[in-house]
Amino acid sequence: MKTKFTLLFAFVFSLTISAQKWTSYTTTNGLVYDKVTSIVIDNQGNKWFGTGGGVSKFDGTNWTTYTTTEGLACNNISSIAIDKQGNIWFGNWDCEGGVTKFDGTNWIKYKKSDGLVSNNILSIAIDEQGNKWFGTNEGVSKFDGTNWTSYTTTNGLVDNWVTSIAIDSQGNKWFGTYGGVSKFDGTNWTTYTTSDGLACNTISSIAIDKQGNKWFGNWDCNGGVTKFDGTNWITYKETDGIINNNILSIATDEQGNKWFGTISGVSKFDGTNWTSYTTFNGLVDNWVTSIAIDSLGNKWFGTGGWSGTGGGVSKLEEVISSINAPKTENQTSFSLSTFSNPTSKEISLFFPNLDKYDLVISDLAGKIVKQYLELIGGKVIIKTEKMESGIYLLSLKNLTNGNIYNGKFIVTK
Repeated sequence: MKTKFTLLFAFVFSLTISAQKWTSYTTTNGLVYDKVTSIVIDNQGNKWFGTGGGVSKFDGTNWTTYTTTEGLACNNISSIAIDKQGNIWFGNWDCEGGVTKFDGTNWIKYKKSDGLVSNNILSIAIDEQGNKWFGTNEGVSKFDGTNWTSYTTTNGLVDNWVTSIAIDSQGNKWFGTYGGVSKFDGTNWTTYTTSDGLACNTISSIAIDKQGNKWFGNWDCNGGVTKFDGTNWITYKETDGIINNNILSIATDEQGNKWFGTISGVSKFDGTNWTSYTTFNGLVDNWVTSIAIDSLGNKWFGTGGWSGTGGGVSKLEEVISSINAPKTENQTSFSLSTFSNPTSKEISLFFPNLDKYDLVISDLAGKIVKQYLELIGGKVIIKTEKMESGIYLLSLKNLTNGNIYNGKFIVTK
């Protein structure tokens, strides 16, 4: 049987297909401001976006805006964190706003006069004991709900400009600063700089993966990303595959992939291979300031440089389908044919022979949209008029030999 191929739809043996869907959100459809600095996701799946013009909450359908009118100390949000009680903590920058706590109803503001070392907040983290750690431009402040304790270069911190905070499984706090990295175990301080293995002392972001490796993003020094396993240091730069050496944000997903937001787009690293995404692929803007990953594995990218126009939020849905149908000597290599693809009204799917098949069509979130059982090859017409625009995945099972063939088609309106 002669193999047939069609544009955007090809099946081959032992192939992995990665289907992606990009969705962007800006002020035109609910976001309060297009310059997005921070993202957190609460236990209900709501996304909270800190911006230069306030906070936007998105439940997947509805948007809610919070500004100084509602209770924020300042609309210029630098960082957000959520504690175990569900309280949202908003850090402000360049407006003397300090920190604002929101429990869903009440707003409480904390400033230097209350115990913060500075009113300019750069980063927030919350430990297992519920202590809040605030990185500022004048050091770090710890708040246990009653008492404030501050740390600066006078008592262990390598530099007072604290851009990022991460907490490891042993409870150690890792502070990224503009003078290197400081580790604090609650008693002792350890300093790491370029003399120890960092590519650069100007740290913009920190993430810790499941293996306990620390990933340090560097800023404005051509440093790229440095990985530290507790003993060894490895640095990755543009020459290795990352899209830009100026790192703004880092996140790790459930599969162990690392995602690096840069000033030129996003790079994904699976430990071996690098994949980069820009506005060409679907990002709303290449200046990726923040990354969050929801319970479904969707990646949310906050974007927007502080100079120029552009910005917003981009959501990436990734579905990876693995085809595992090894060819034997008695099998003929073939592919399925579809017409026409992309489509707006219907698509015709041609099966390779007259065996029985089950056909399942799902969206990128894994929701089954259509299902056809015990079809006889070789043709079925799929009506798409009532389907939303997007990419859909096909899973076709041959009930005679058990082979499964996966692919995709596109609906456009």
